[in-house]
Amino acid sequence: MNEPVSICLTLHPAQYRALLKIAENRRVQVHHLIEGLVATALAGGSGRRPRRAGRKVDVDELRRLHAEGLMDRPIAERLGVSVSAIQQHRSALGLVKNSQFGRPKRTASKEG
Repeated sequence: MNEPVSICLTLHPAQYRALLKIAENRRVQVHHLIEGLVATALAGGSGRRPRRAGRKVDVDELRRLHAEGLMDRPIAERLGVSVSAIQQHRSALGLVKNSQFGRPKRTASKEG
């Protein structure tokens, strides 16, 4: 079975609010956060996601998510790859690192 399986999850409202707050701080959706927690549990609780051999970075999606102002970790979580893979691709594409406050400010050119 290689296809994703959908499950129904029942949470206490306080648990959902806590997950929602964490997800908002990380700028990801709650289900992406839960998928990350499951991946961590399957990796033995080491905090590392299981390795996905040969997983390719969707460069167009990376550019789109970066343009939305997402930082490297949320982009990696959405694309299912490591943060270092995102950092390497972002650097190779000449994209600057986004700050926690969104896209970096562009400095106004001095005319004159």
